[in-house]
Amino acid sequence: MINSSEGKSDNKIIEKAIQILSKYPLCDSCLGRCFARLGYGLENKERGKAIKISLMMFLDEKIKDHKIVDLISIKSIMENLGPIAEKWYKLYLSSEFHTYPCYLCQNKIDEIKQDFFDKAFKLLSGLGTKSYVLGVELDEETKRKENEIIREFTLIYYESVKHEIKREVGKMLAERGYPPNMENPEIEIVYRISDRQVFIISKNIRTLYVYNRLNRNLPISSWFSKKGNEGLDTLLQKKIIFTFSEPTSIRVLAEYPIVIENEERDKIEIGGYNISKVMTIGKRELQAISSAKPSMRRYRVTVYSTSSLSEAVRVYGNIYDLFIDVKSFSELKEKLSKLQSQYEIIILSIDLIDVKGRIKDIVGTYLKSF
Repeated sequence: MINSSEGKSDNKIIEKAIQILSKYPLCDSCLGRCFARLGYGLENKERGKAIKISLMMFLDEKIKDHKIVDLISIKSIMENLGPIAEKWYKLYLSSEFHTYPCYLCQNKIDEIKQDFFDKAFKLLSGLGTKSYVLGVELDEETKRKENEIIREFTLIYYESVKHEIKREVGKMLAERGYPPNMENPEIEIVYRISDRQVFIISKNIRTLYVYNRLNRNLPISSWFSKKGNEGLDTLLQKKIIFTFSEPTSIRVLAEYPIVIENEERDKIEIGGYNISKVMTIGKRELQAISSAKPSMRRYRVTVYSTSSLSEAVRVYGNIYDLFIDVKSFSELKEKLSKLQSQYEIIILSIDLIDVKGRIKDIVGTYLKSF
């Protein structure tokens, strides 16, 4: 490691590269990956080679300006740069030039990418039109080394070796007519680095539905059932993703979104739920739906009251309907509590009849497009 302040650079990338290569030999790809979020459009191999060349020129200038006198202080850097530094090394040092395998990939990253591509291409050629994503399963030693080097040098621009391999192999497959489907894949093709094997994991298909709940006291999830085994998910025997819902005592007459995994039916009527298929969705749509909670909910509260309720609609005799707009069910409970303190009323039933906000727009858009 260079000890003299005169041998240091004002360039943070070069200074960081000096720190890393003083300790670890890295190939072009693995060095470039340490700065992967800098220099958009470059491959990591290009980025790493450019950093090595810049570092060599920087140190050579310091040598020629006599700011680095003790060449042994940079001997390890020269060797850890790899073959690109051999001629430069021999210019200044008479000892034999040694090269070392890359600390992270053992100089095998290109070989791994090619092997993954060959096996994935052969697999996809036999599968036909199945949509896919790529996955990489790292060995524990590589995981440990990656985490170690990230922490040791605070590499805030680092890209994982898994991500580089997936991205590069994905490009190669796309060029051969098999582009990955990041949003809604049917399968994941996983490459296990430890034994160079490829295997397939089936991906869950997520479908957006809208539902009405016409009966009360049947929850979506069995977790919320009093008996612990009664819920829509149990009836369907499917995993359900629901981002927001209503208490089971409330009928849902408005169209509420629900996402069901591995379900294909267009219409489902079960346990008082009327469920209609909208479309198969990917990660992006799921995130949009999950974040778009109603900004306003309209409830119809049917009550019995011996008092005259001026803002209510009389249904029959002393039975009235109240229409209340609130942001949440908890706000509704607060309003009803205040009403009960003012009037003698008995709550007979509560129904959700409408929602407002972005979620209604999203569902409406999907329904129209479908």
